[in-house]
Parts: sequence; structure tokens; C-alpha cells
Amino acid sequence: MEGLGCRAAGSTSEFLLDALHALGAKRVAVAAPYDEEMTRLLVDFLESAGIAVMSVRNLGMTGDPKTVPEDEVLELALTADHPEADVVFLSCTNLRTFDLVKGLEEQLGKPVLTANQVMMWGALRRVGLKNSAVDQLIFQSG
Repeated sequence: MEGLGCRAAGSTSEFLLDALHALGAKRVAVAAPYDEEMTRLLVDFLESAGIAVMSVRNLGMTGDPKTVPEDEVLELALTADHPEADVVFLSCTNLRTFDLVKGLEEQLGKPVLTANQVMMWGALRRVGLKNSAVDQLIFQSG
């Protein structure tokens, strides 16, 4: 995209790795709405980047994740957590997670990252907005 004139570009996956590194997280618990095959691609990506995946939970979906009720998203995140995970990552930009992050972080006692959260944080940093307000997107519990 940058080669076609975009000032700055990046991907959710790239920004996830950036956020994990910014938090000093080396071990992650993964929660995803996807089916086993798609979830395995995410796990393989994280592991190839040197991130240890401590646990994985998925909903087995092939349909639209925005239809997943909030209580199911909450249960997914809670069951995905692992005591040795530094972070819980809720994958999928179409999964409704915005209202859950703060409560999950308080309940789990660790950062909870979402795909939309890391995408916004990474995009803001990519265009040069690197300050404490931007970093609060991922450092909510810290």
C-alpha cells in the first residue's frame, strides 16, 4: 500500500506483534470466533514470531462474528485465559469486544488486547502519534 502512495500502512497482525512487544508480553492466551483451521493460522503466526501461545479457545465459527452475543464473547475470553499468559488476545475485527476490555482486565488482572484495539493503536503510531493518550489504548490496566 505504501508503494501505491499510502503515507503509512500496516496490518492488524503486524500491530498485534508491536503491541505485544510494547507490553513485554511473551506468552499469550488466544480467544477467537473462528473455526479450528483459521484459529490454527493465527497460532502459527504468533509462534513463528516467537510468541508462546499458552492456550487457545475458539467458537468454531465460519459465519459473521458480529452476531456473537456479549456474554459468549466474555465467556470465550475467560475460558481462553491461562495463568502463565501475559496477555489475553481477542481476535477478529468483527467481534464485539469494546465494552468488555476494562472489565476483563480487572477480572483477569492482566492486559486484554483486541484486534480493533491493536489496529487503532498501531495505525495512530504509524502516522506519528506516539504519546501517552495513544498508548492508553493498550496500557489500560497498567
